[in-house]
Amino acid sequence: MLKHLTWTRFATAWLAVALLLQFGCGKHDKPQYVIVILMDAVRPDHLGCYGYDRDTSPRIDRLAADGVVFEDALAQAPWTLPSVATILSSTFPCQHGAKRVEGANVAMKDREITFVELLAEAGYKTCAMSTAKIFNPALGLSQGFHETIVVGKTGNVLEKVAAIELSSAAITWLRRNRADKCFLFIHHYDTHYPYKAGEQCLSRFNPGYEGPYRMRFGDSSLRILKLARAGRLAEAVDLTDADVEQIKTLYDCEIVRTDRAIGNLVDSLSTWGCLEKSLIMISADHGEEFLERGSLDHGQTVYDESIKVPLVIYGPRVITETGRIDRQVGLIDFGPTILAAAGIRIPPEFEGASLLPYLSSRFELSQEQLRPSGLPFSCLVSEAVAHRPEKKALRCPPWKLIYDPVFGARELYNLKRDPGETENVIEVEAGIASDLTDILLTSHQTYYPGGWCIAWRNPEARGTITGKIELNSAMIEVVGHNLYPGLDPAADSLAASPDRTRLTFRSMLEKRWEAVEVRMPSRQRAKIDIAVSGTRGLMTLVGQSPREITFPVMLNPEAAEVSRDQLHNLFRQDKADLAIFWIDPGSEPMARDEKQEELSRKLKAIGYID
Repeated sequence: MLKHLTWTRFATAWLAVALLLQFGCGKHDKPQYVIVILMDAVRPDHLGCYGYDRDTSPRIDRLAADGVVFEDALAQAPWTLPSVATILSSTFPCQHGAKRVEGANVAMKDREITFVELLAEAGYKTCAMSTAKIFNPALGLSQGFHETIVVGKTGNVLEKVAAIELSSAAITWLRRNRADKCFLFIHHYDTHYPYKAGEQCLSRFNPGYEGPYRMRFGDSSLRILKLARAGRLAEAVDLTDADVEQIKTLYDCEIVRTDRAIGNLVDSLSTWGCLEKSLIMISADHGEEFLERGSLDHGQTVYDESIKVPLVIYGPRVITETGRIDRQVGLIDFGPTILAAAGIRIPPEFEGASLLPYLSSRFELSQEQLRPSGLPFSCLVSEAVAHRPEKKALRCPPWKLIYDPVFGARELYNLKRDPGETENVIEVEAGIASDLTDILLTSHQTYYPGGWCIAWRNPEARGTITGKIELNSAMIEVVGHNLYPGLDPAADSLAASPDRTRLTFRSMLEKRWEAVEVRMPSRQRAKIDIAVSGTRGLMTLVGQSPREITFPVMLNPEAAEVSRDQLHNLFRQDKADLAIFWIDPGSEPMARDEKQEELSRKLKAIGYID
C-alpha cells in the first residue's frame, strides 16, 4: 500500500511537470516572448564572451554561444535617458530630444512613436521594470507600456543592489502572463556607480588588495563622482594603480551579480518550456570610463569606452546560424529588429535597421543605402553628453570623427590602427575630416534657439572671471561649456534670476576655453558686465573683431553676430582670450535639402555608397 501511494504521488508530480512543459506557454509561430535586458554602464570588454579573462558572465556567455554576438555595437548616447529614448523611438538624440539642460532632465518628445506602442497595438502585453525610475511618465519613456514597475529601495537610486530581486519580479510577471504574447524591458542598475561587492567575489578576483576600497568605491554625497566627471579626481581621492584595479574588481563583481540574476530568468523560461519561444536581447545603455581620459563614470565623452556596448541576441525562432558579427550596429536598431521578428511593419521614420539579416539566412539584406536623416546605414552617430559640453561622434569605420558644435573643435581617429583613440590625425587627414564633418552636419541638423555667448580662457591658467548678463525678456535656457557649477560653488557658479532675465557667473580661468551660452526666443540686445581678477585684463573679441571695451556695455546682436560655421576659426585665433558673440536661431550649417547632392558625392568618395 505504501509503495502504491508513493508511486501515485510520483506519477502525479511527473504529469504536472509534463503538463507545465507542454502547456505552460502559448502557441505562436513567431517569438512569443520578447525580452530586452539592459545592464547599466556595462562595457563589452568586461564580459567573457568578449574575451575578458575574468569569469564575470557565465550565464550571458552560455546564451551567446547559442546565439549571435555583435562585436561592434554602439550606444547613441553615453548616459541612460537619451540612450533608452533612442532604443524605444529608433531615432537619434538630437531628434527625440531627451537630454539634460541646466542640471534637469528633458523628456523625449511626445510626437515620437515607440516600437513598444506598436507591439501593444499588435496584442503584446508590455511591461518595463527597473531599480531606477527611468520609466517615469514625465520622461516620456513609458509610452506603450501597460505596466511600469520599480523594484528595490525607494531611497537614493545609486545605493540600490537589487538585480536578483528584479529578475524575481520579471519571473513573476512572465509566469502570470506566459499564455499571452509578452514584451518585457528589464533595466538592471547594479552595475552603475558606486560599486560594491561581497567578500566571496572579491577574494576570487583580487584577493591581495588591502587598500581603502576593499568592499566599495563611491560616496553617497556624490562629491567623488562629480569630481571624477570633471576630470578632477585627484582633488577627491589619491588613487594608486592597485586602487584602480580594485575599482574594476568591484565593478566586475556587480556584473557577476547581474549575470546570476539574468541566469535565474533564463532558467525559469527553460523550466516552463518557453525559452525556445523567446527572443532575448542583452546589452547595455552605455559604457563606462576607468580613467582612460582622467575620469570615472560616464556621460562626459563620446570616446569608445563610453559608447561601445555588448550585444548578445538569443532566439531560436529567428536565428538559424550562431556566431559573431563584426559589422557596426547600434541600439537604434533594437526597435526595427523586434518589430521585424514580430511581423509588424517598421515605421519609415525609424532611423535604425532590422538586424534579422544577420540572424537568419532566410532574410536578405536591405538594398537601401541611407537612413531617413541621410546618414549611411554603415555610419552611426553618438551624442547628448550629460556632464560636459555637447559633442557628437560620427563613426564610419575605420574612421571616427568627434565634433564640438560650440567650440568647433574636431578630432579624427583611425579605429583600425588606433582602437584606443590616442592619435588624433585631424591634421594629416584633413580631407577626410572635412568630408565627415559635412556628412555629420548634413544628416544631423540640430535646431538652435540662438542667443548670446560669452567665452573665456587664460593661457597662464590663473585668475578669476565674474560676469553678469541682463536682458529684456526671459531666457529659454542656459548652457555652460567646460563650466561645472554645483561641483565647487566657490570656484564655479552659474545662476539665473527667478524671472530669468539676469544671469550671473563666476569661474576660475583655465587654459582651455570655457563659455556660457544664453539661448533666447528672439534677437535682443544685452547689457554685459565682466570683471577679471588675479591676472592681466583679457583682450575682447566682439563677434570676429578684437575691441577695447569698458564694462558694463550694451550690445546689439548685429554688432556681435557670428555664424556657427565660423566658430572653429573663432576659437583657434590668438588675438583675444575673451569672446562675446551672438548666434542667430537656426540649424547647423548645410541644410540637407540644399546639400544632398554634395553629400552623396562625399559618401561615394569615402566608399560608403555605390
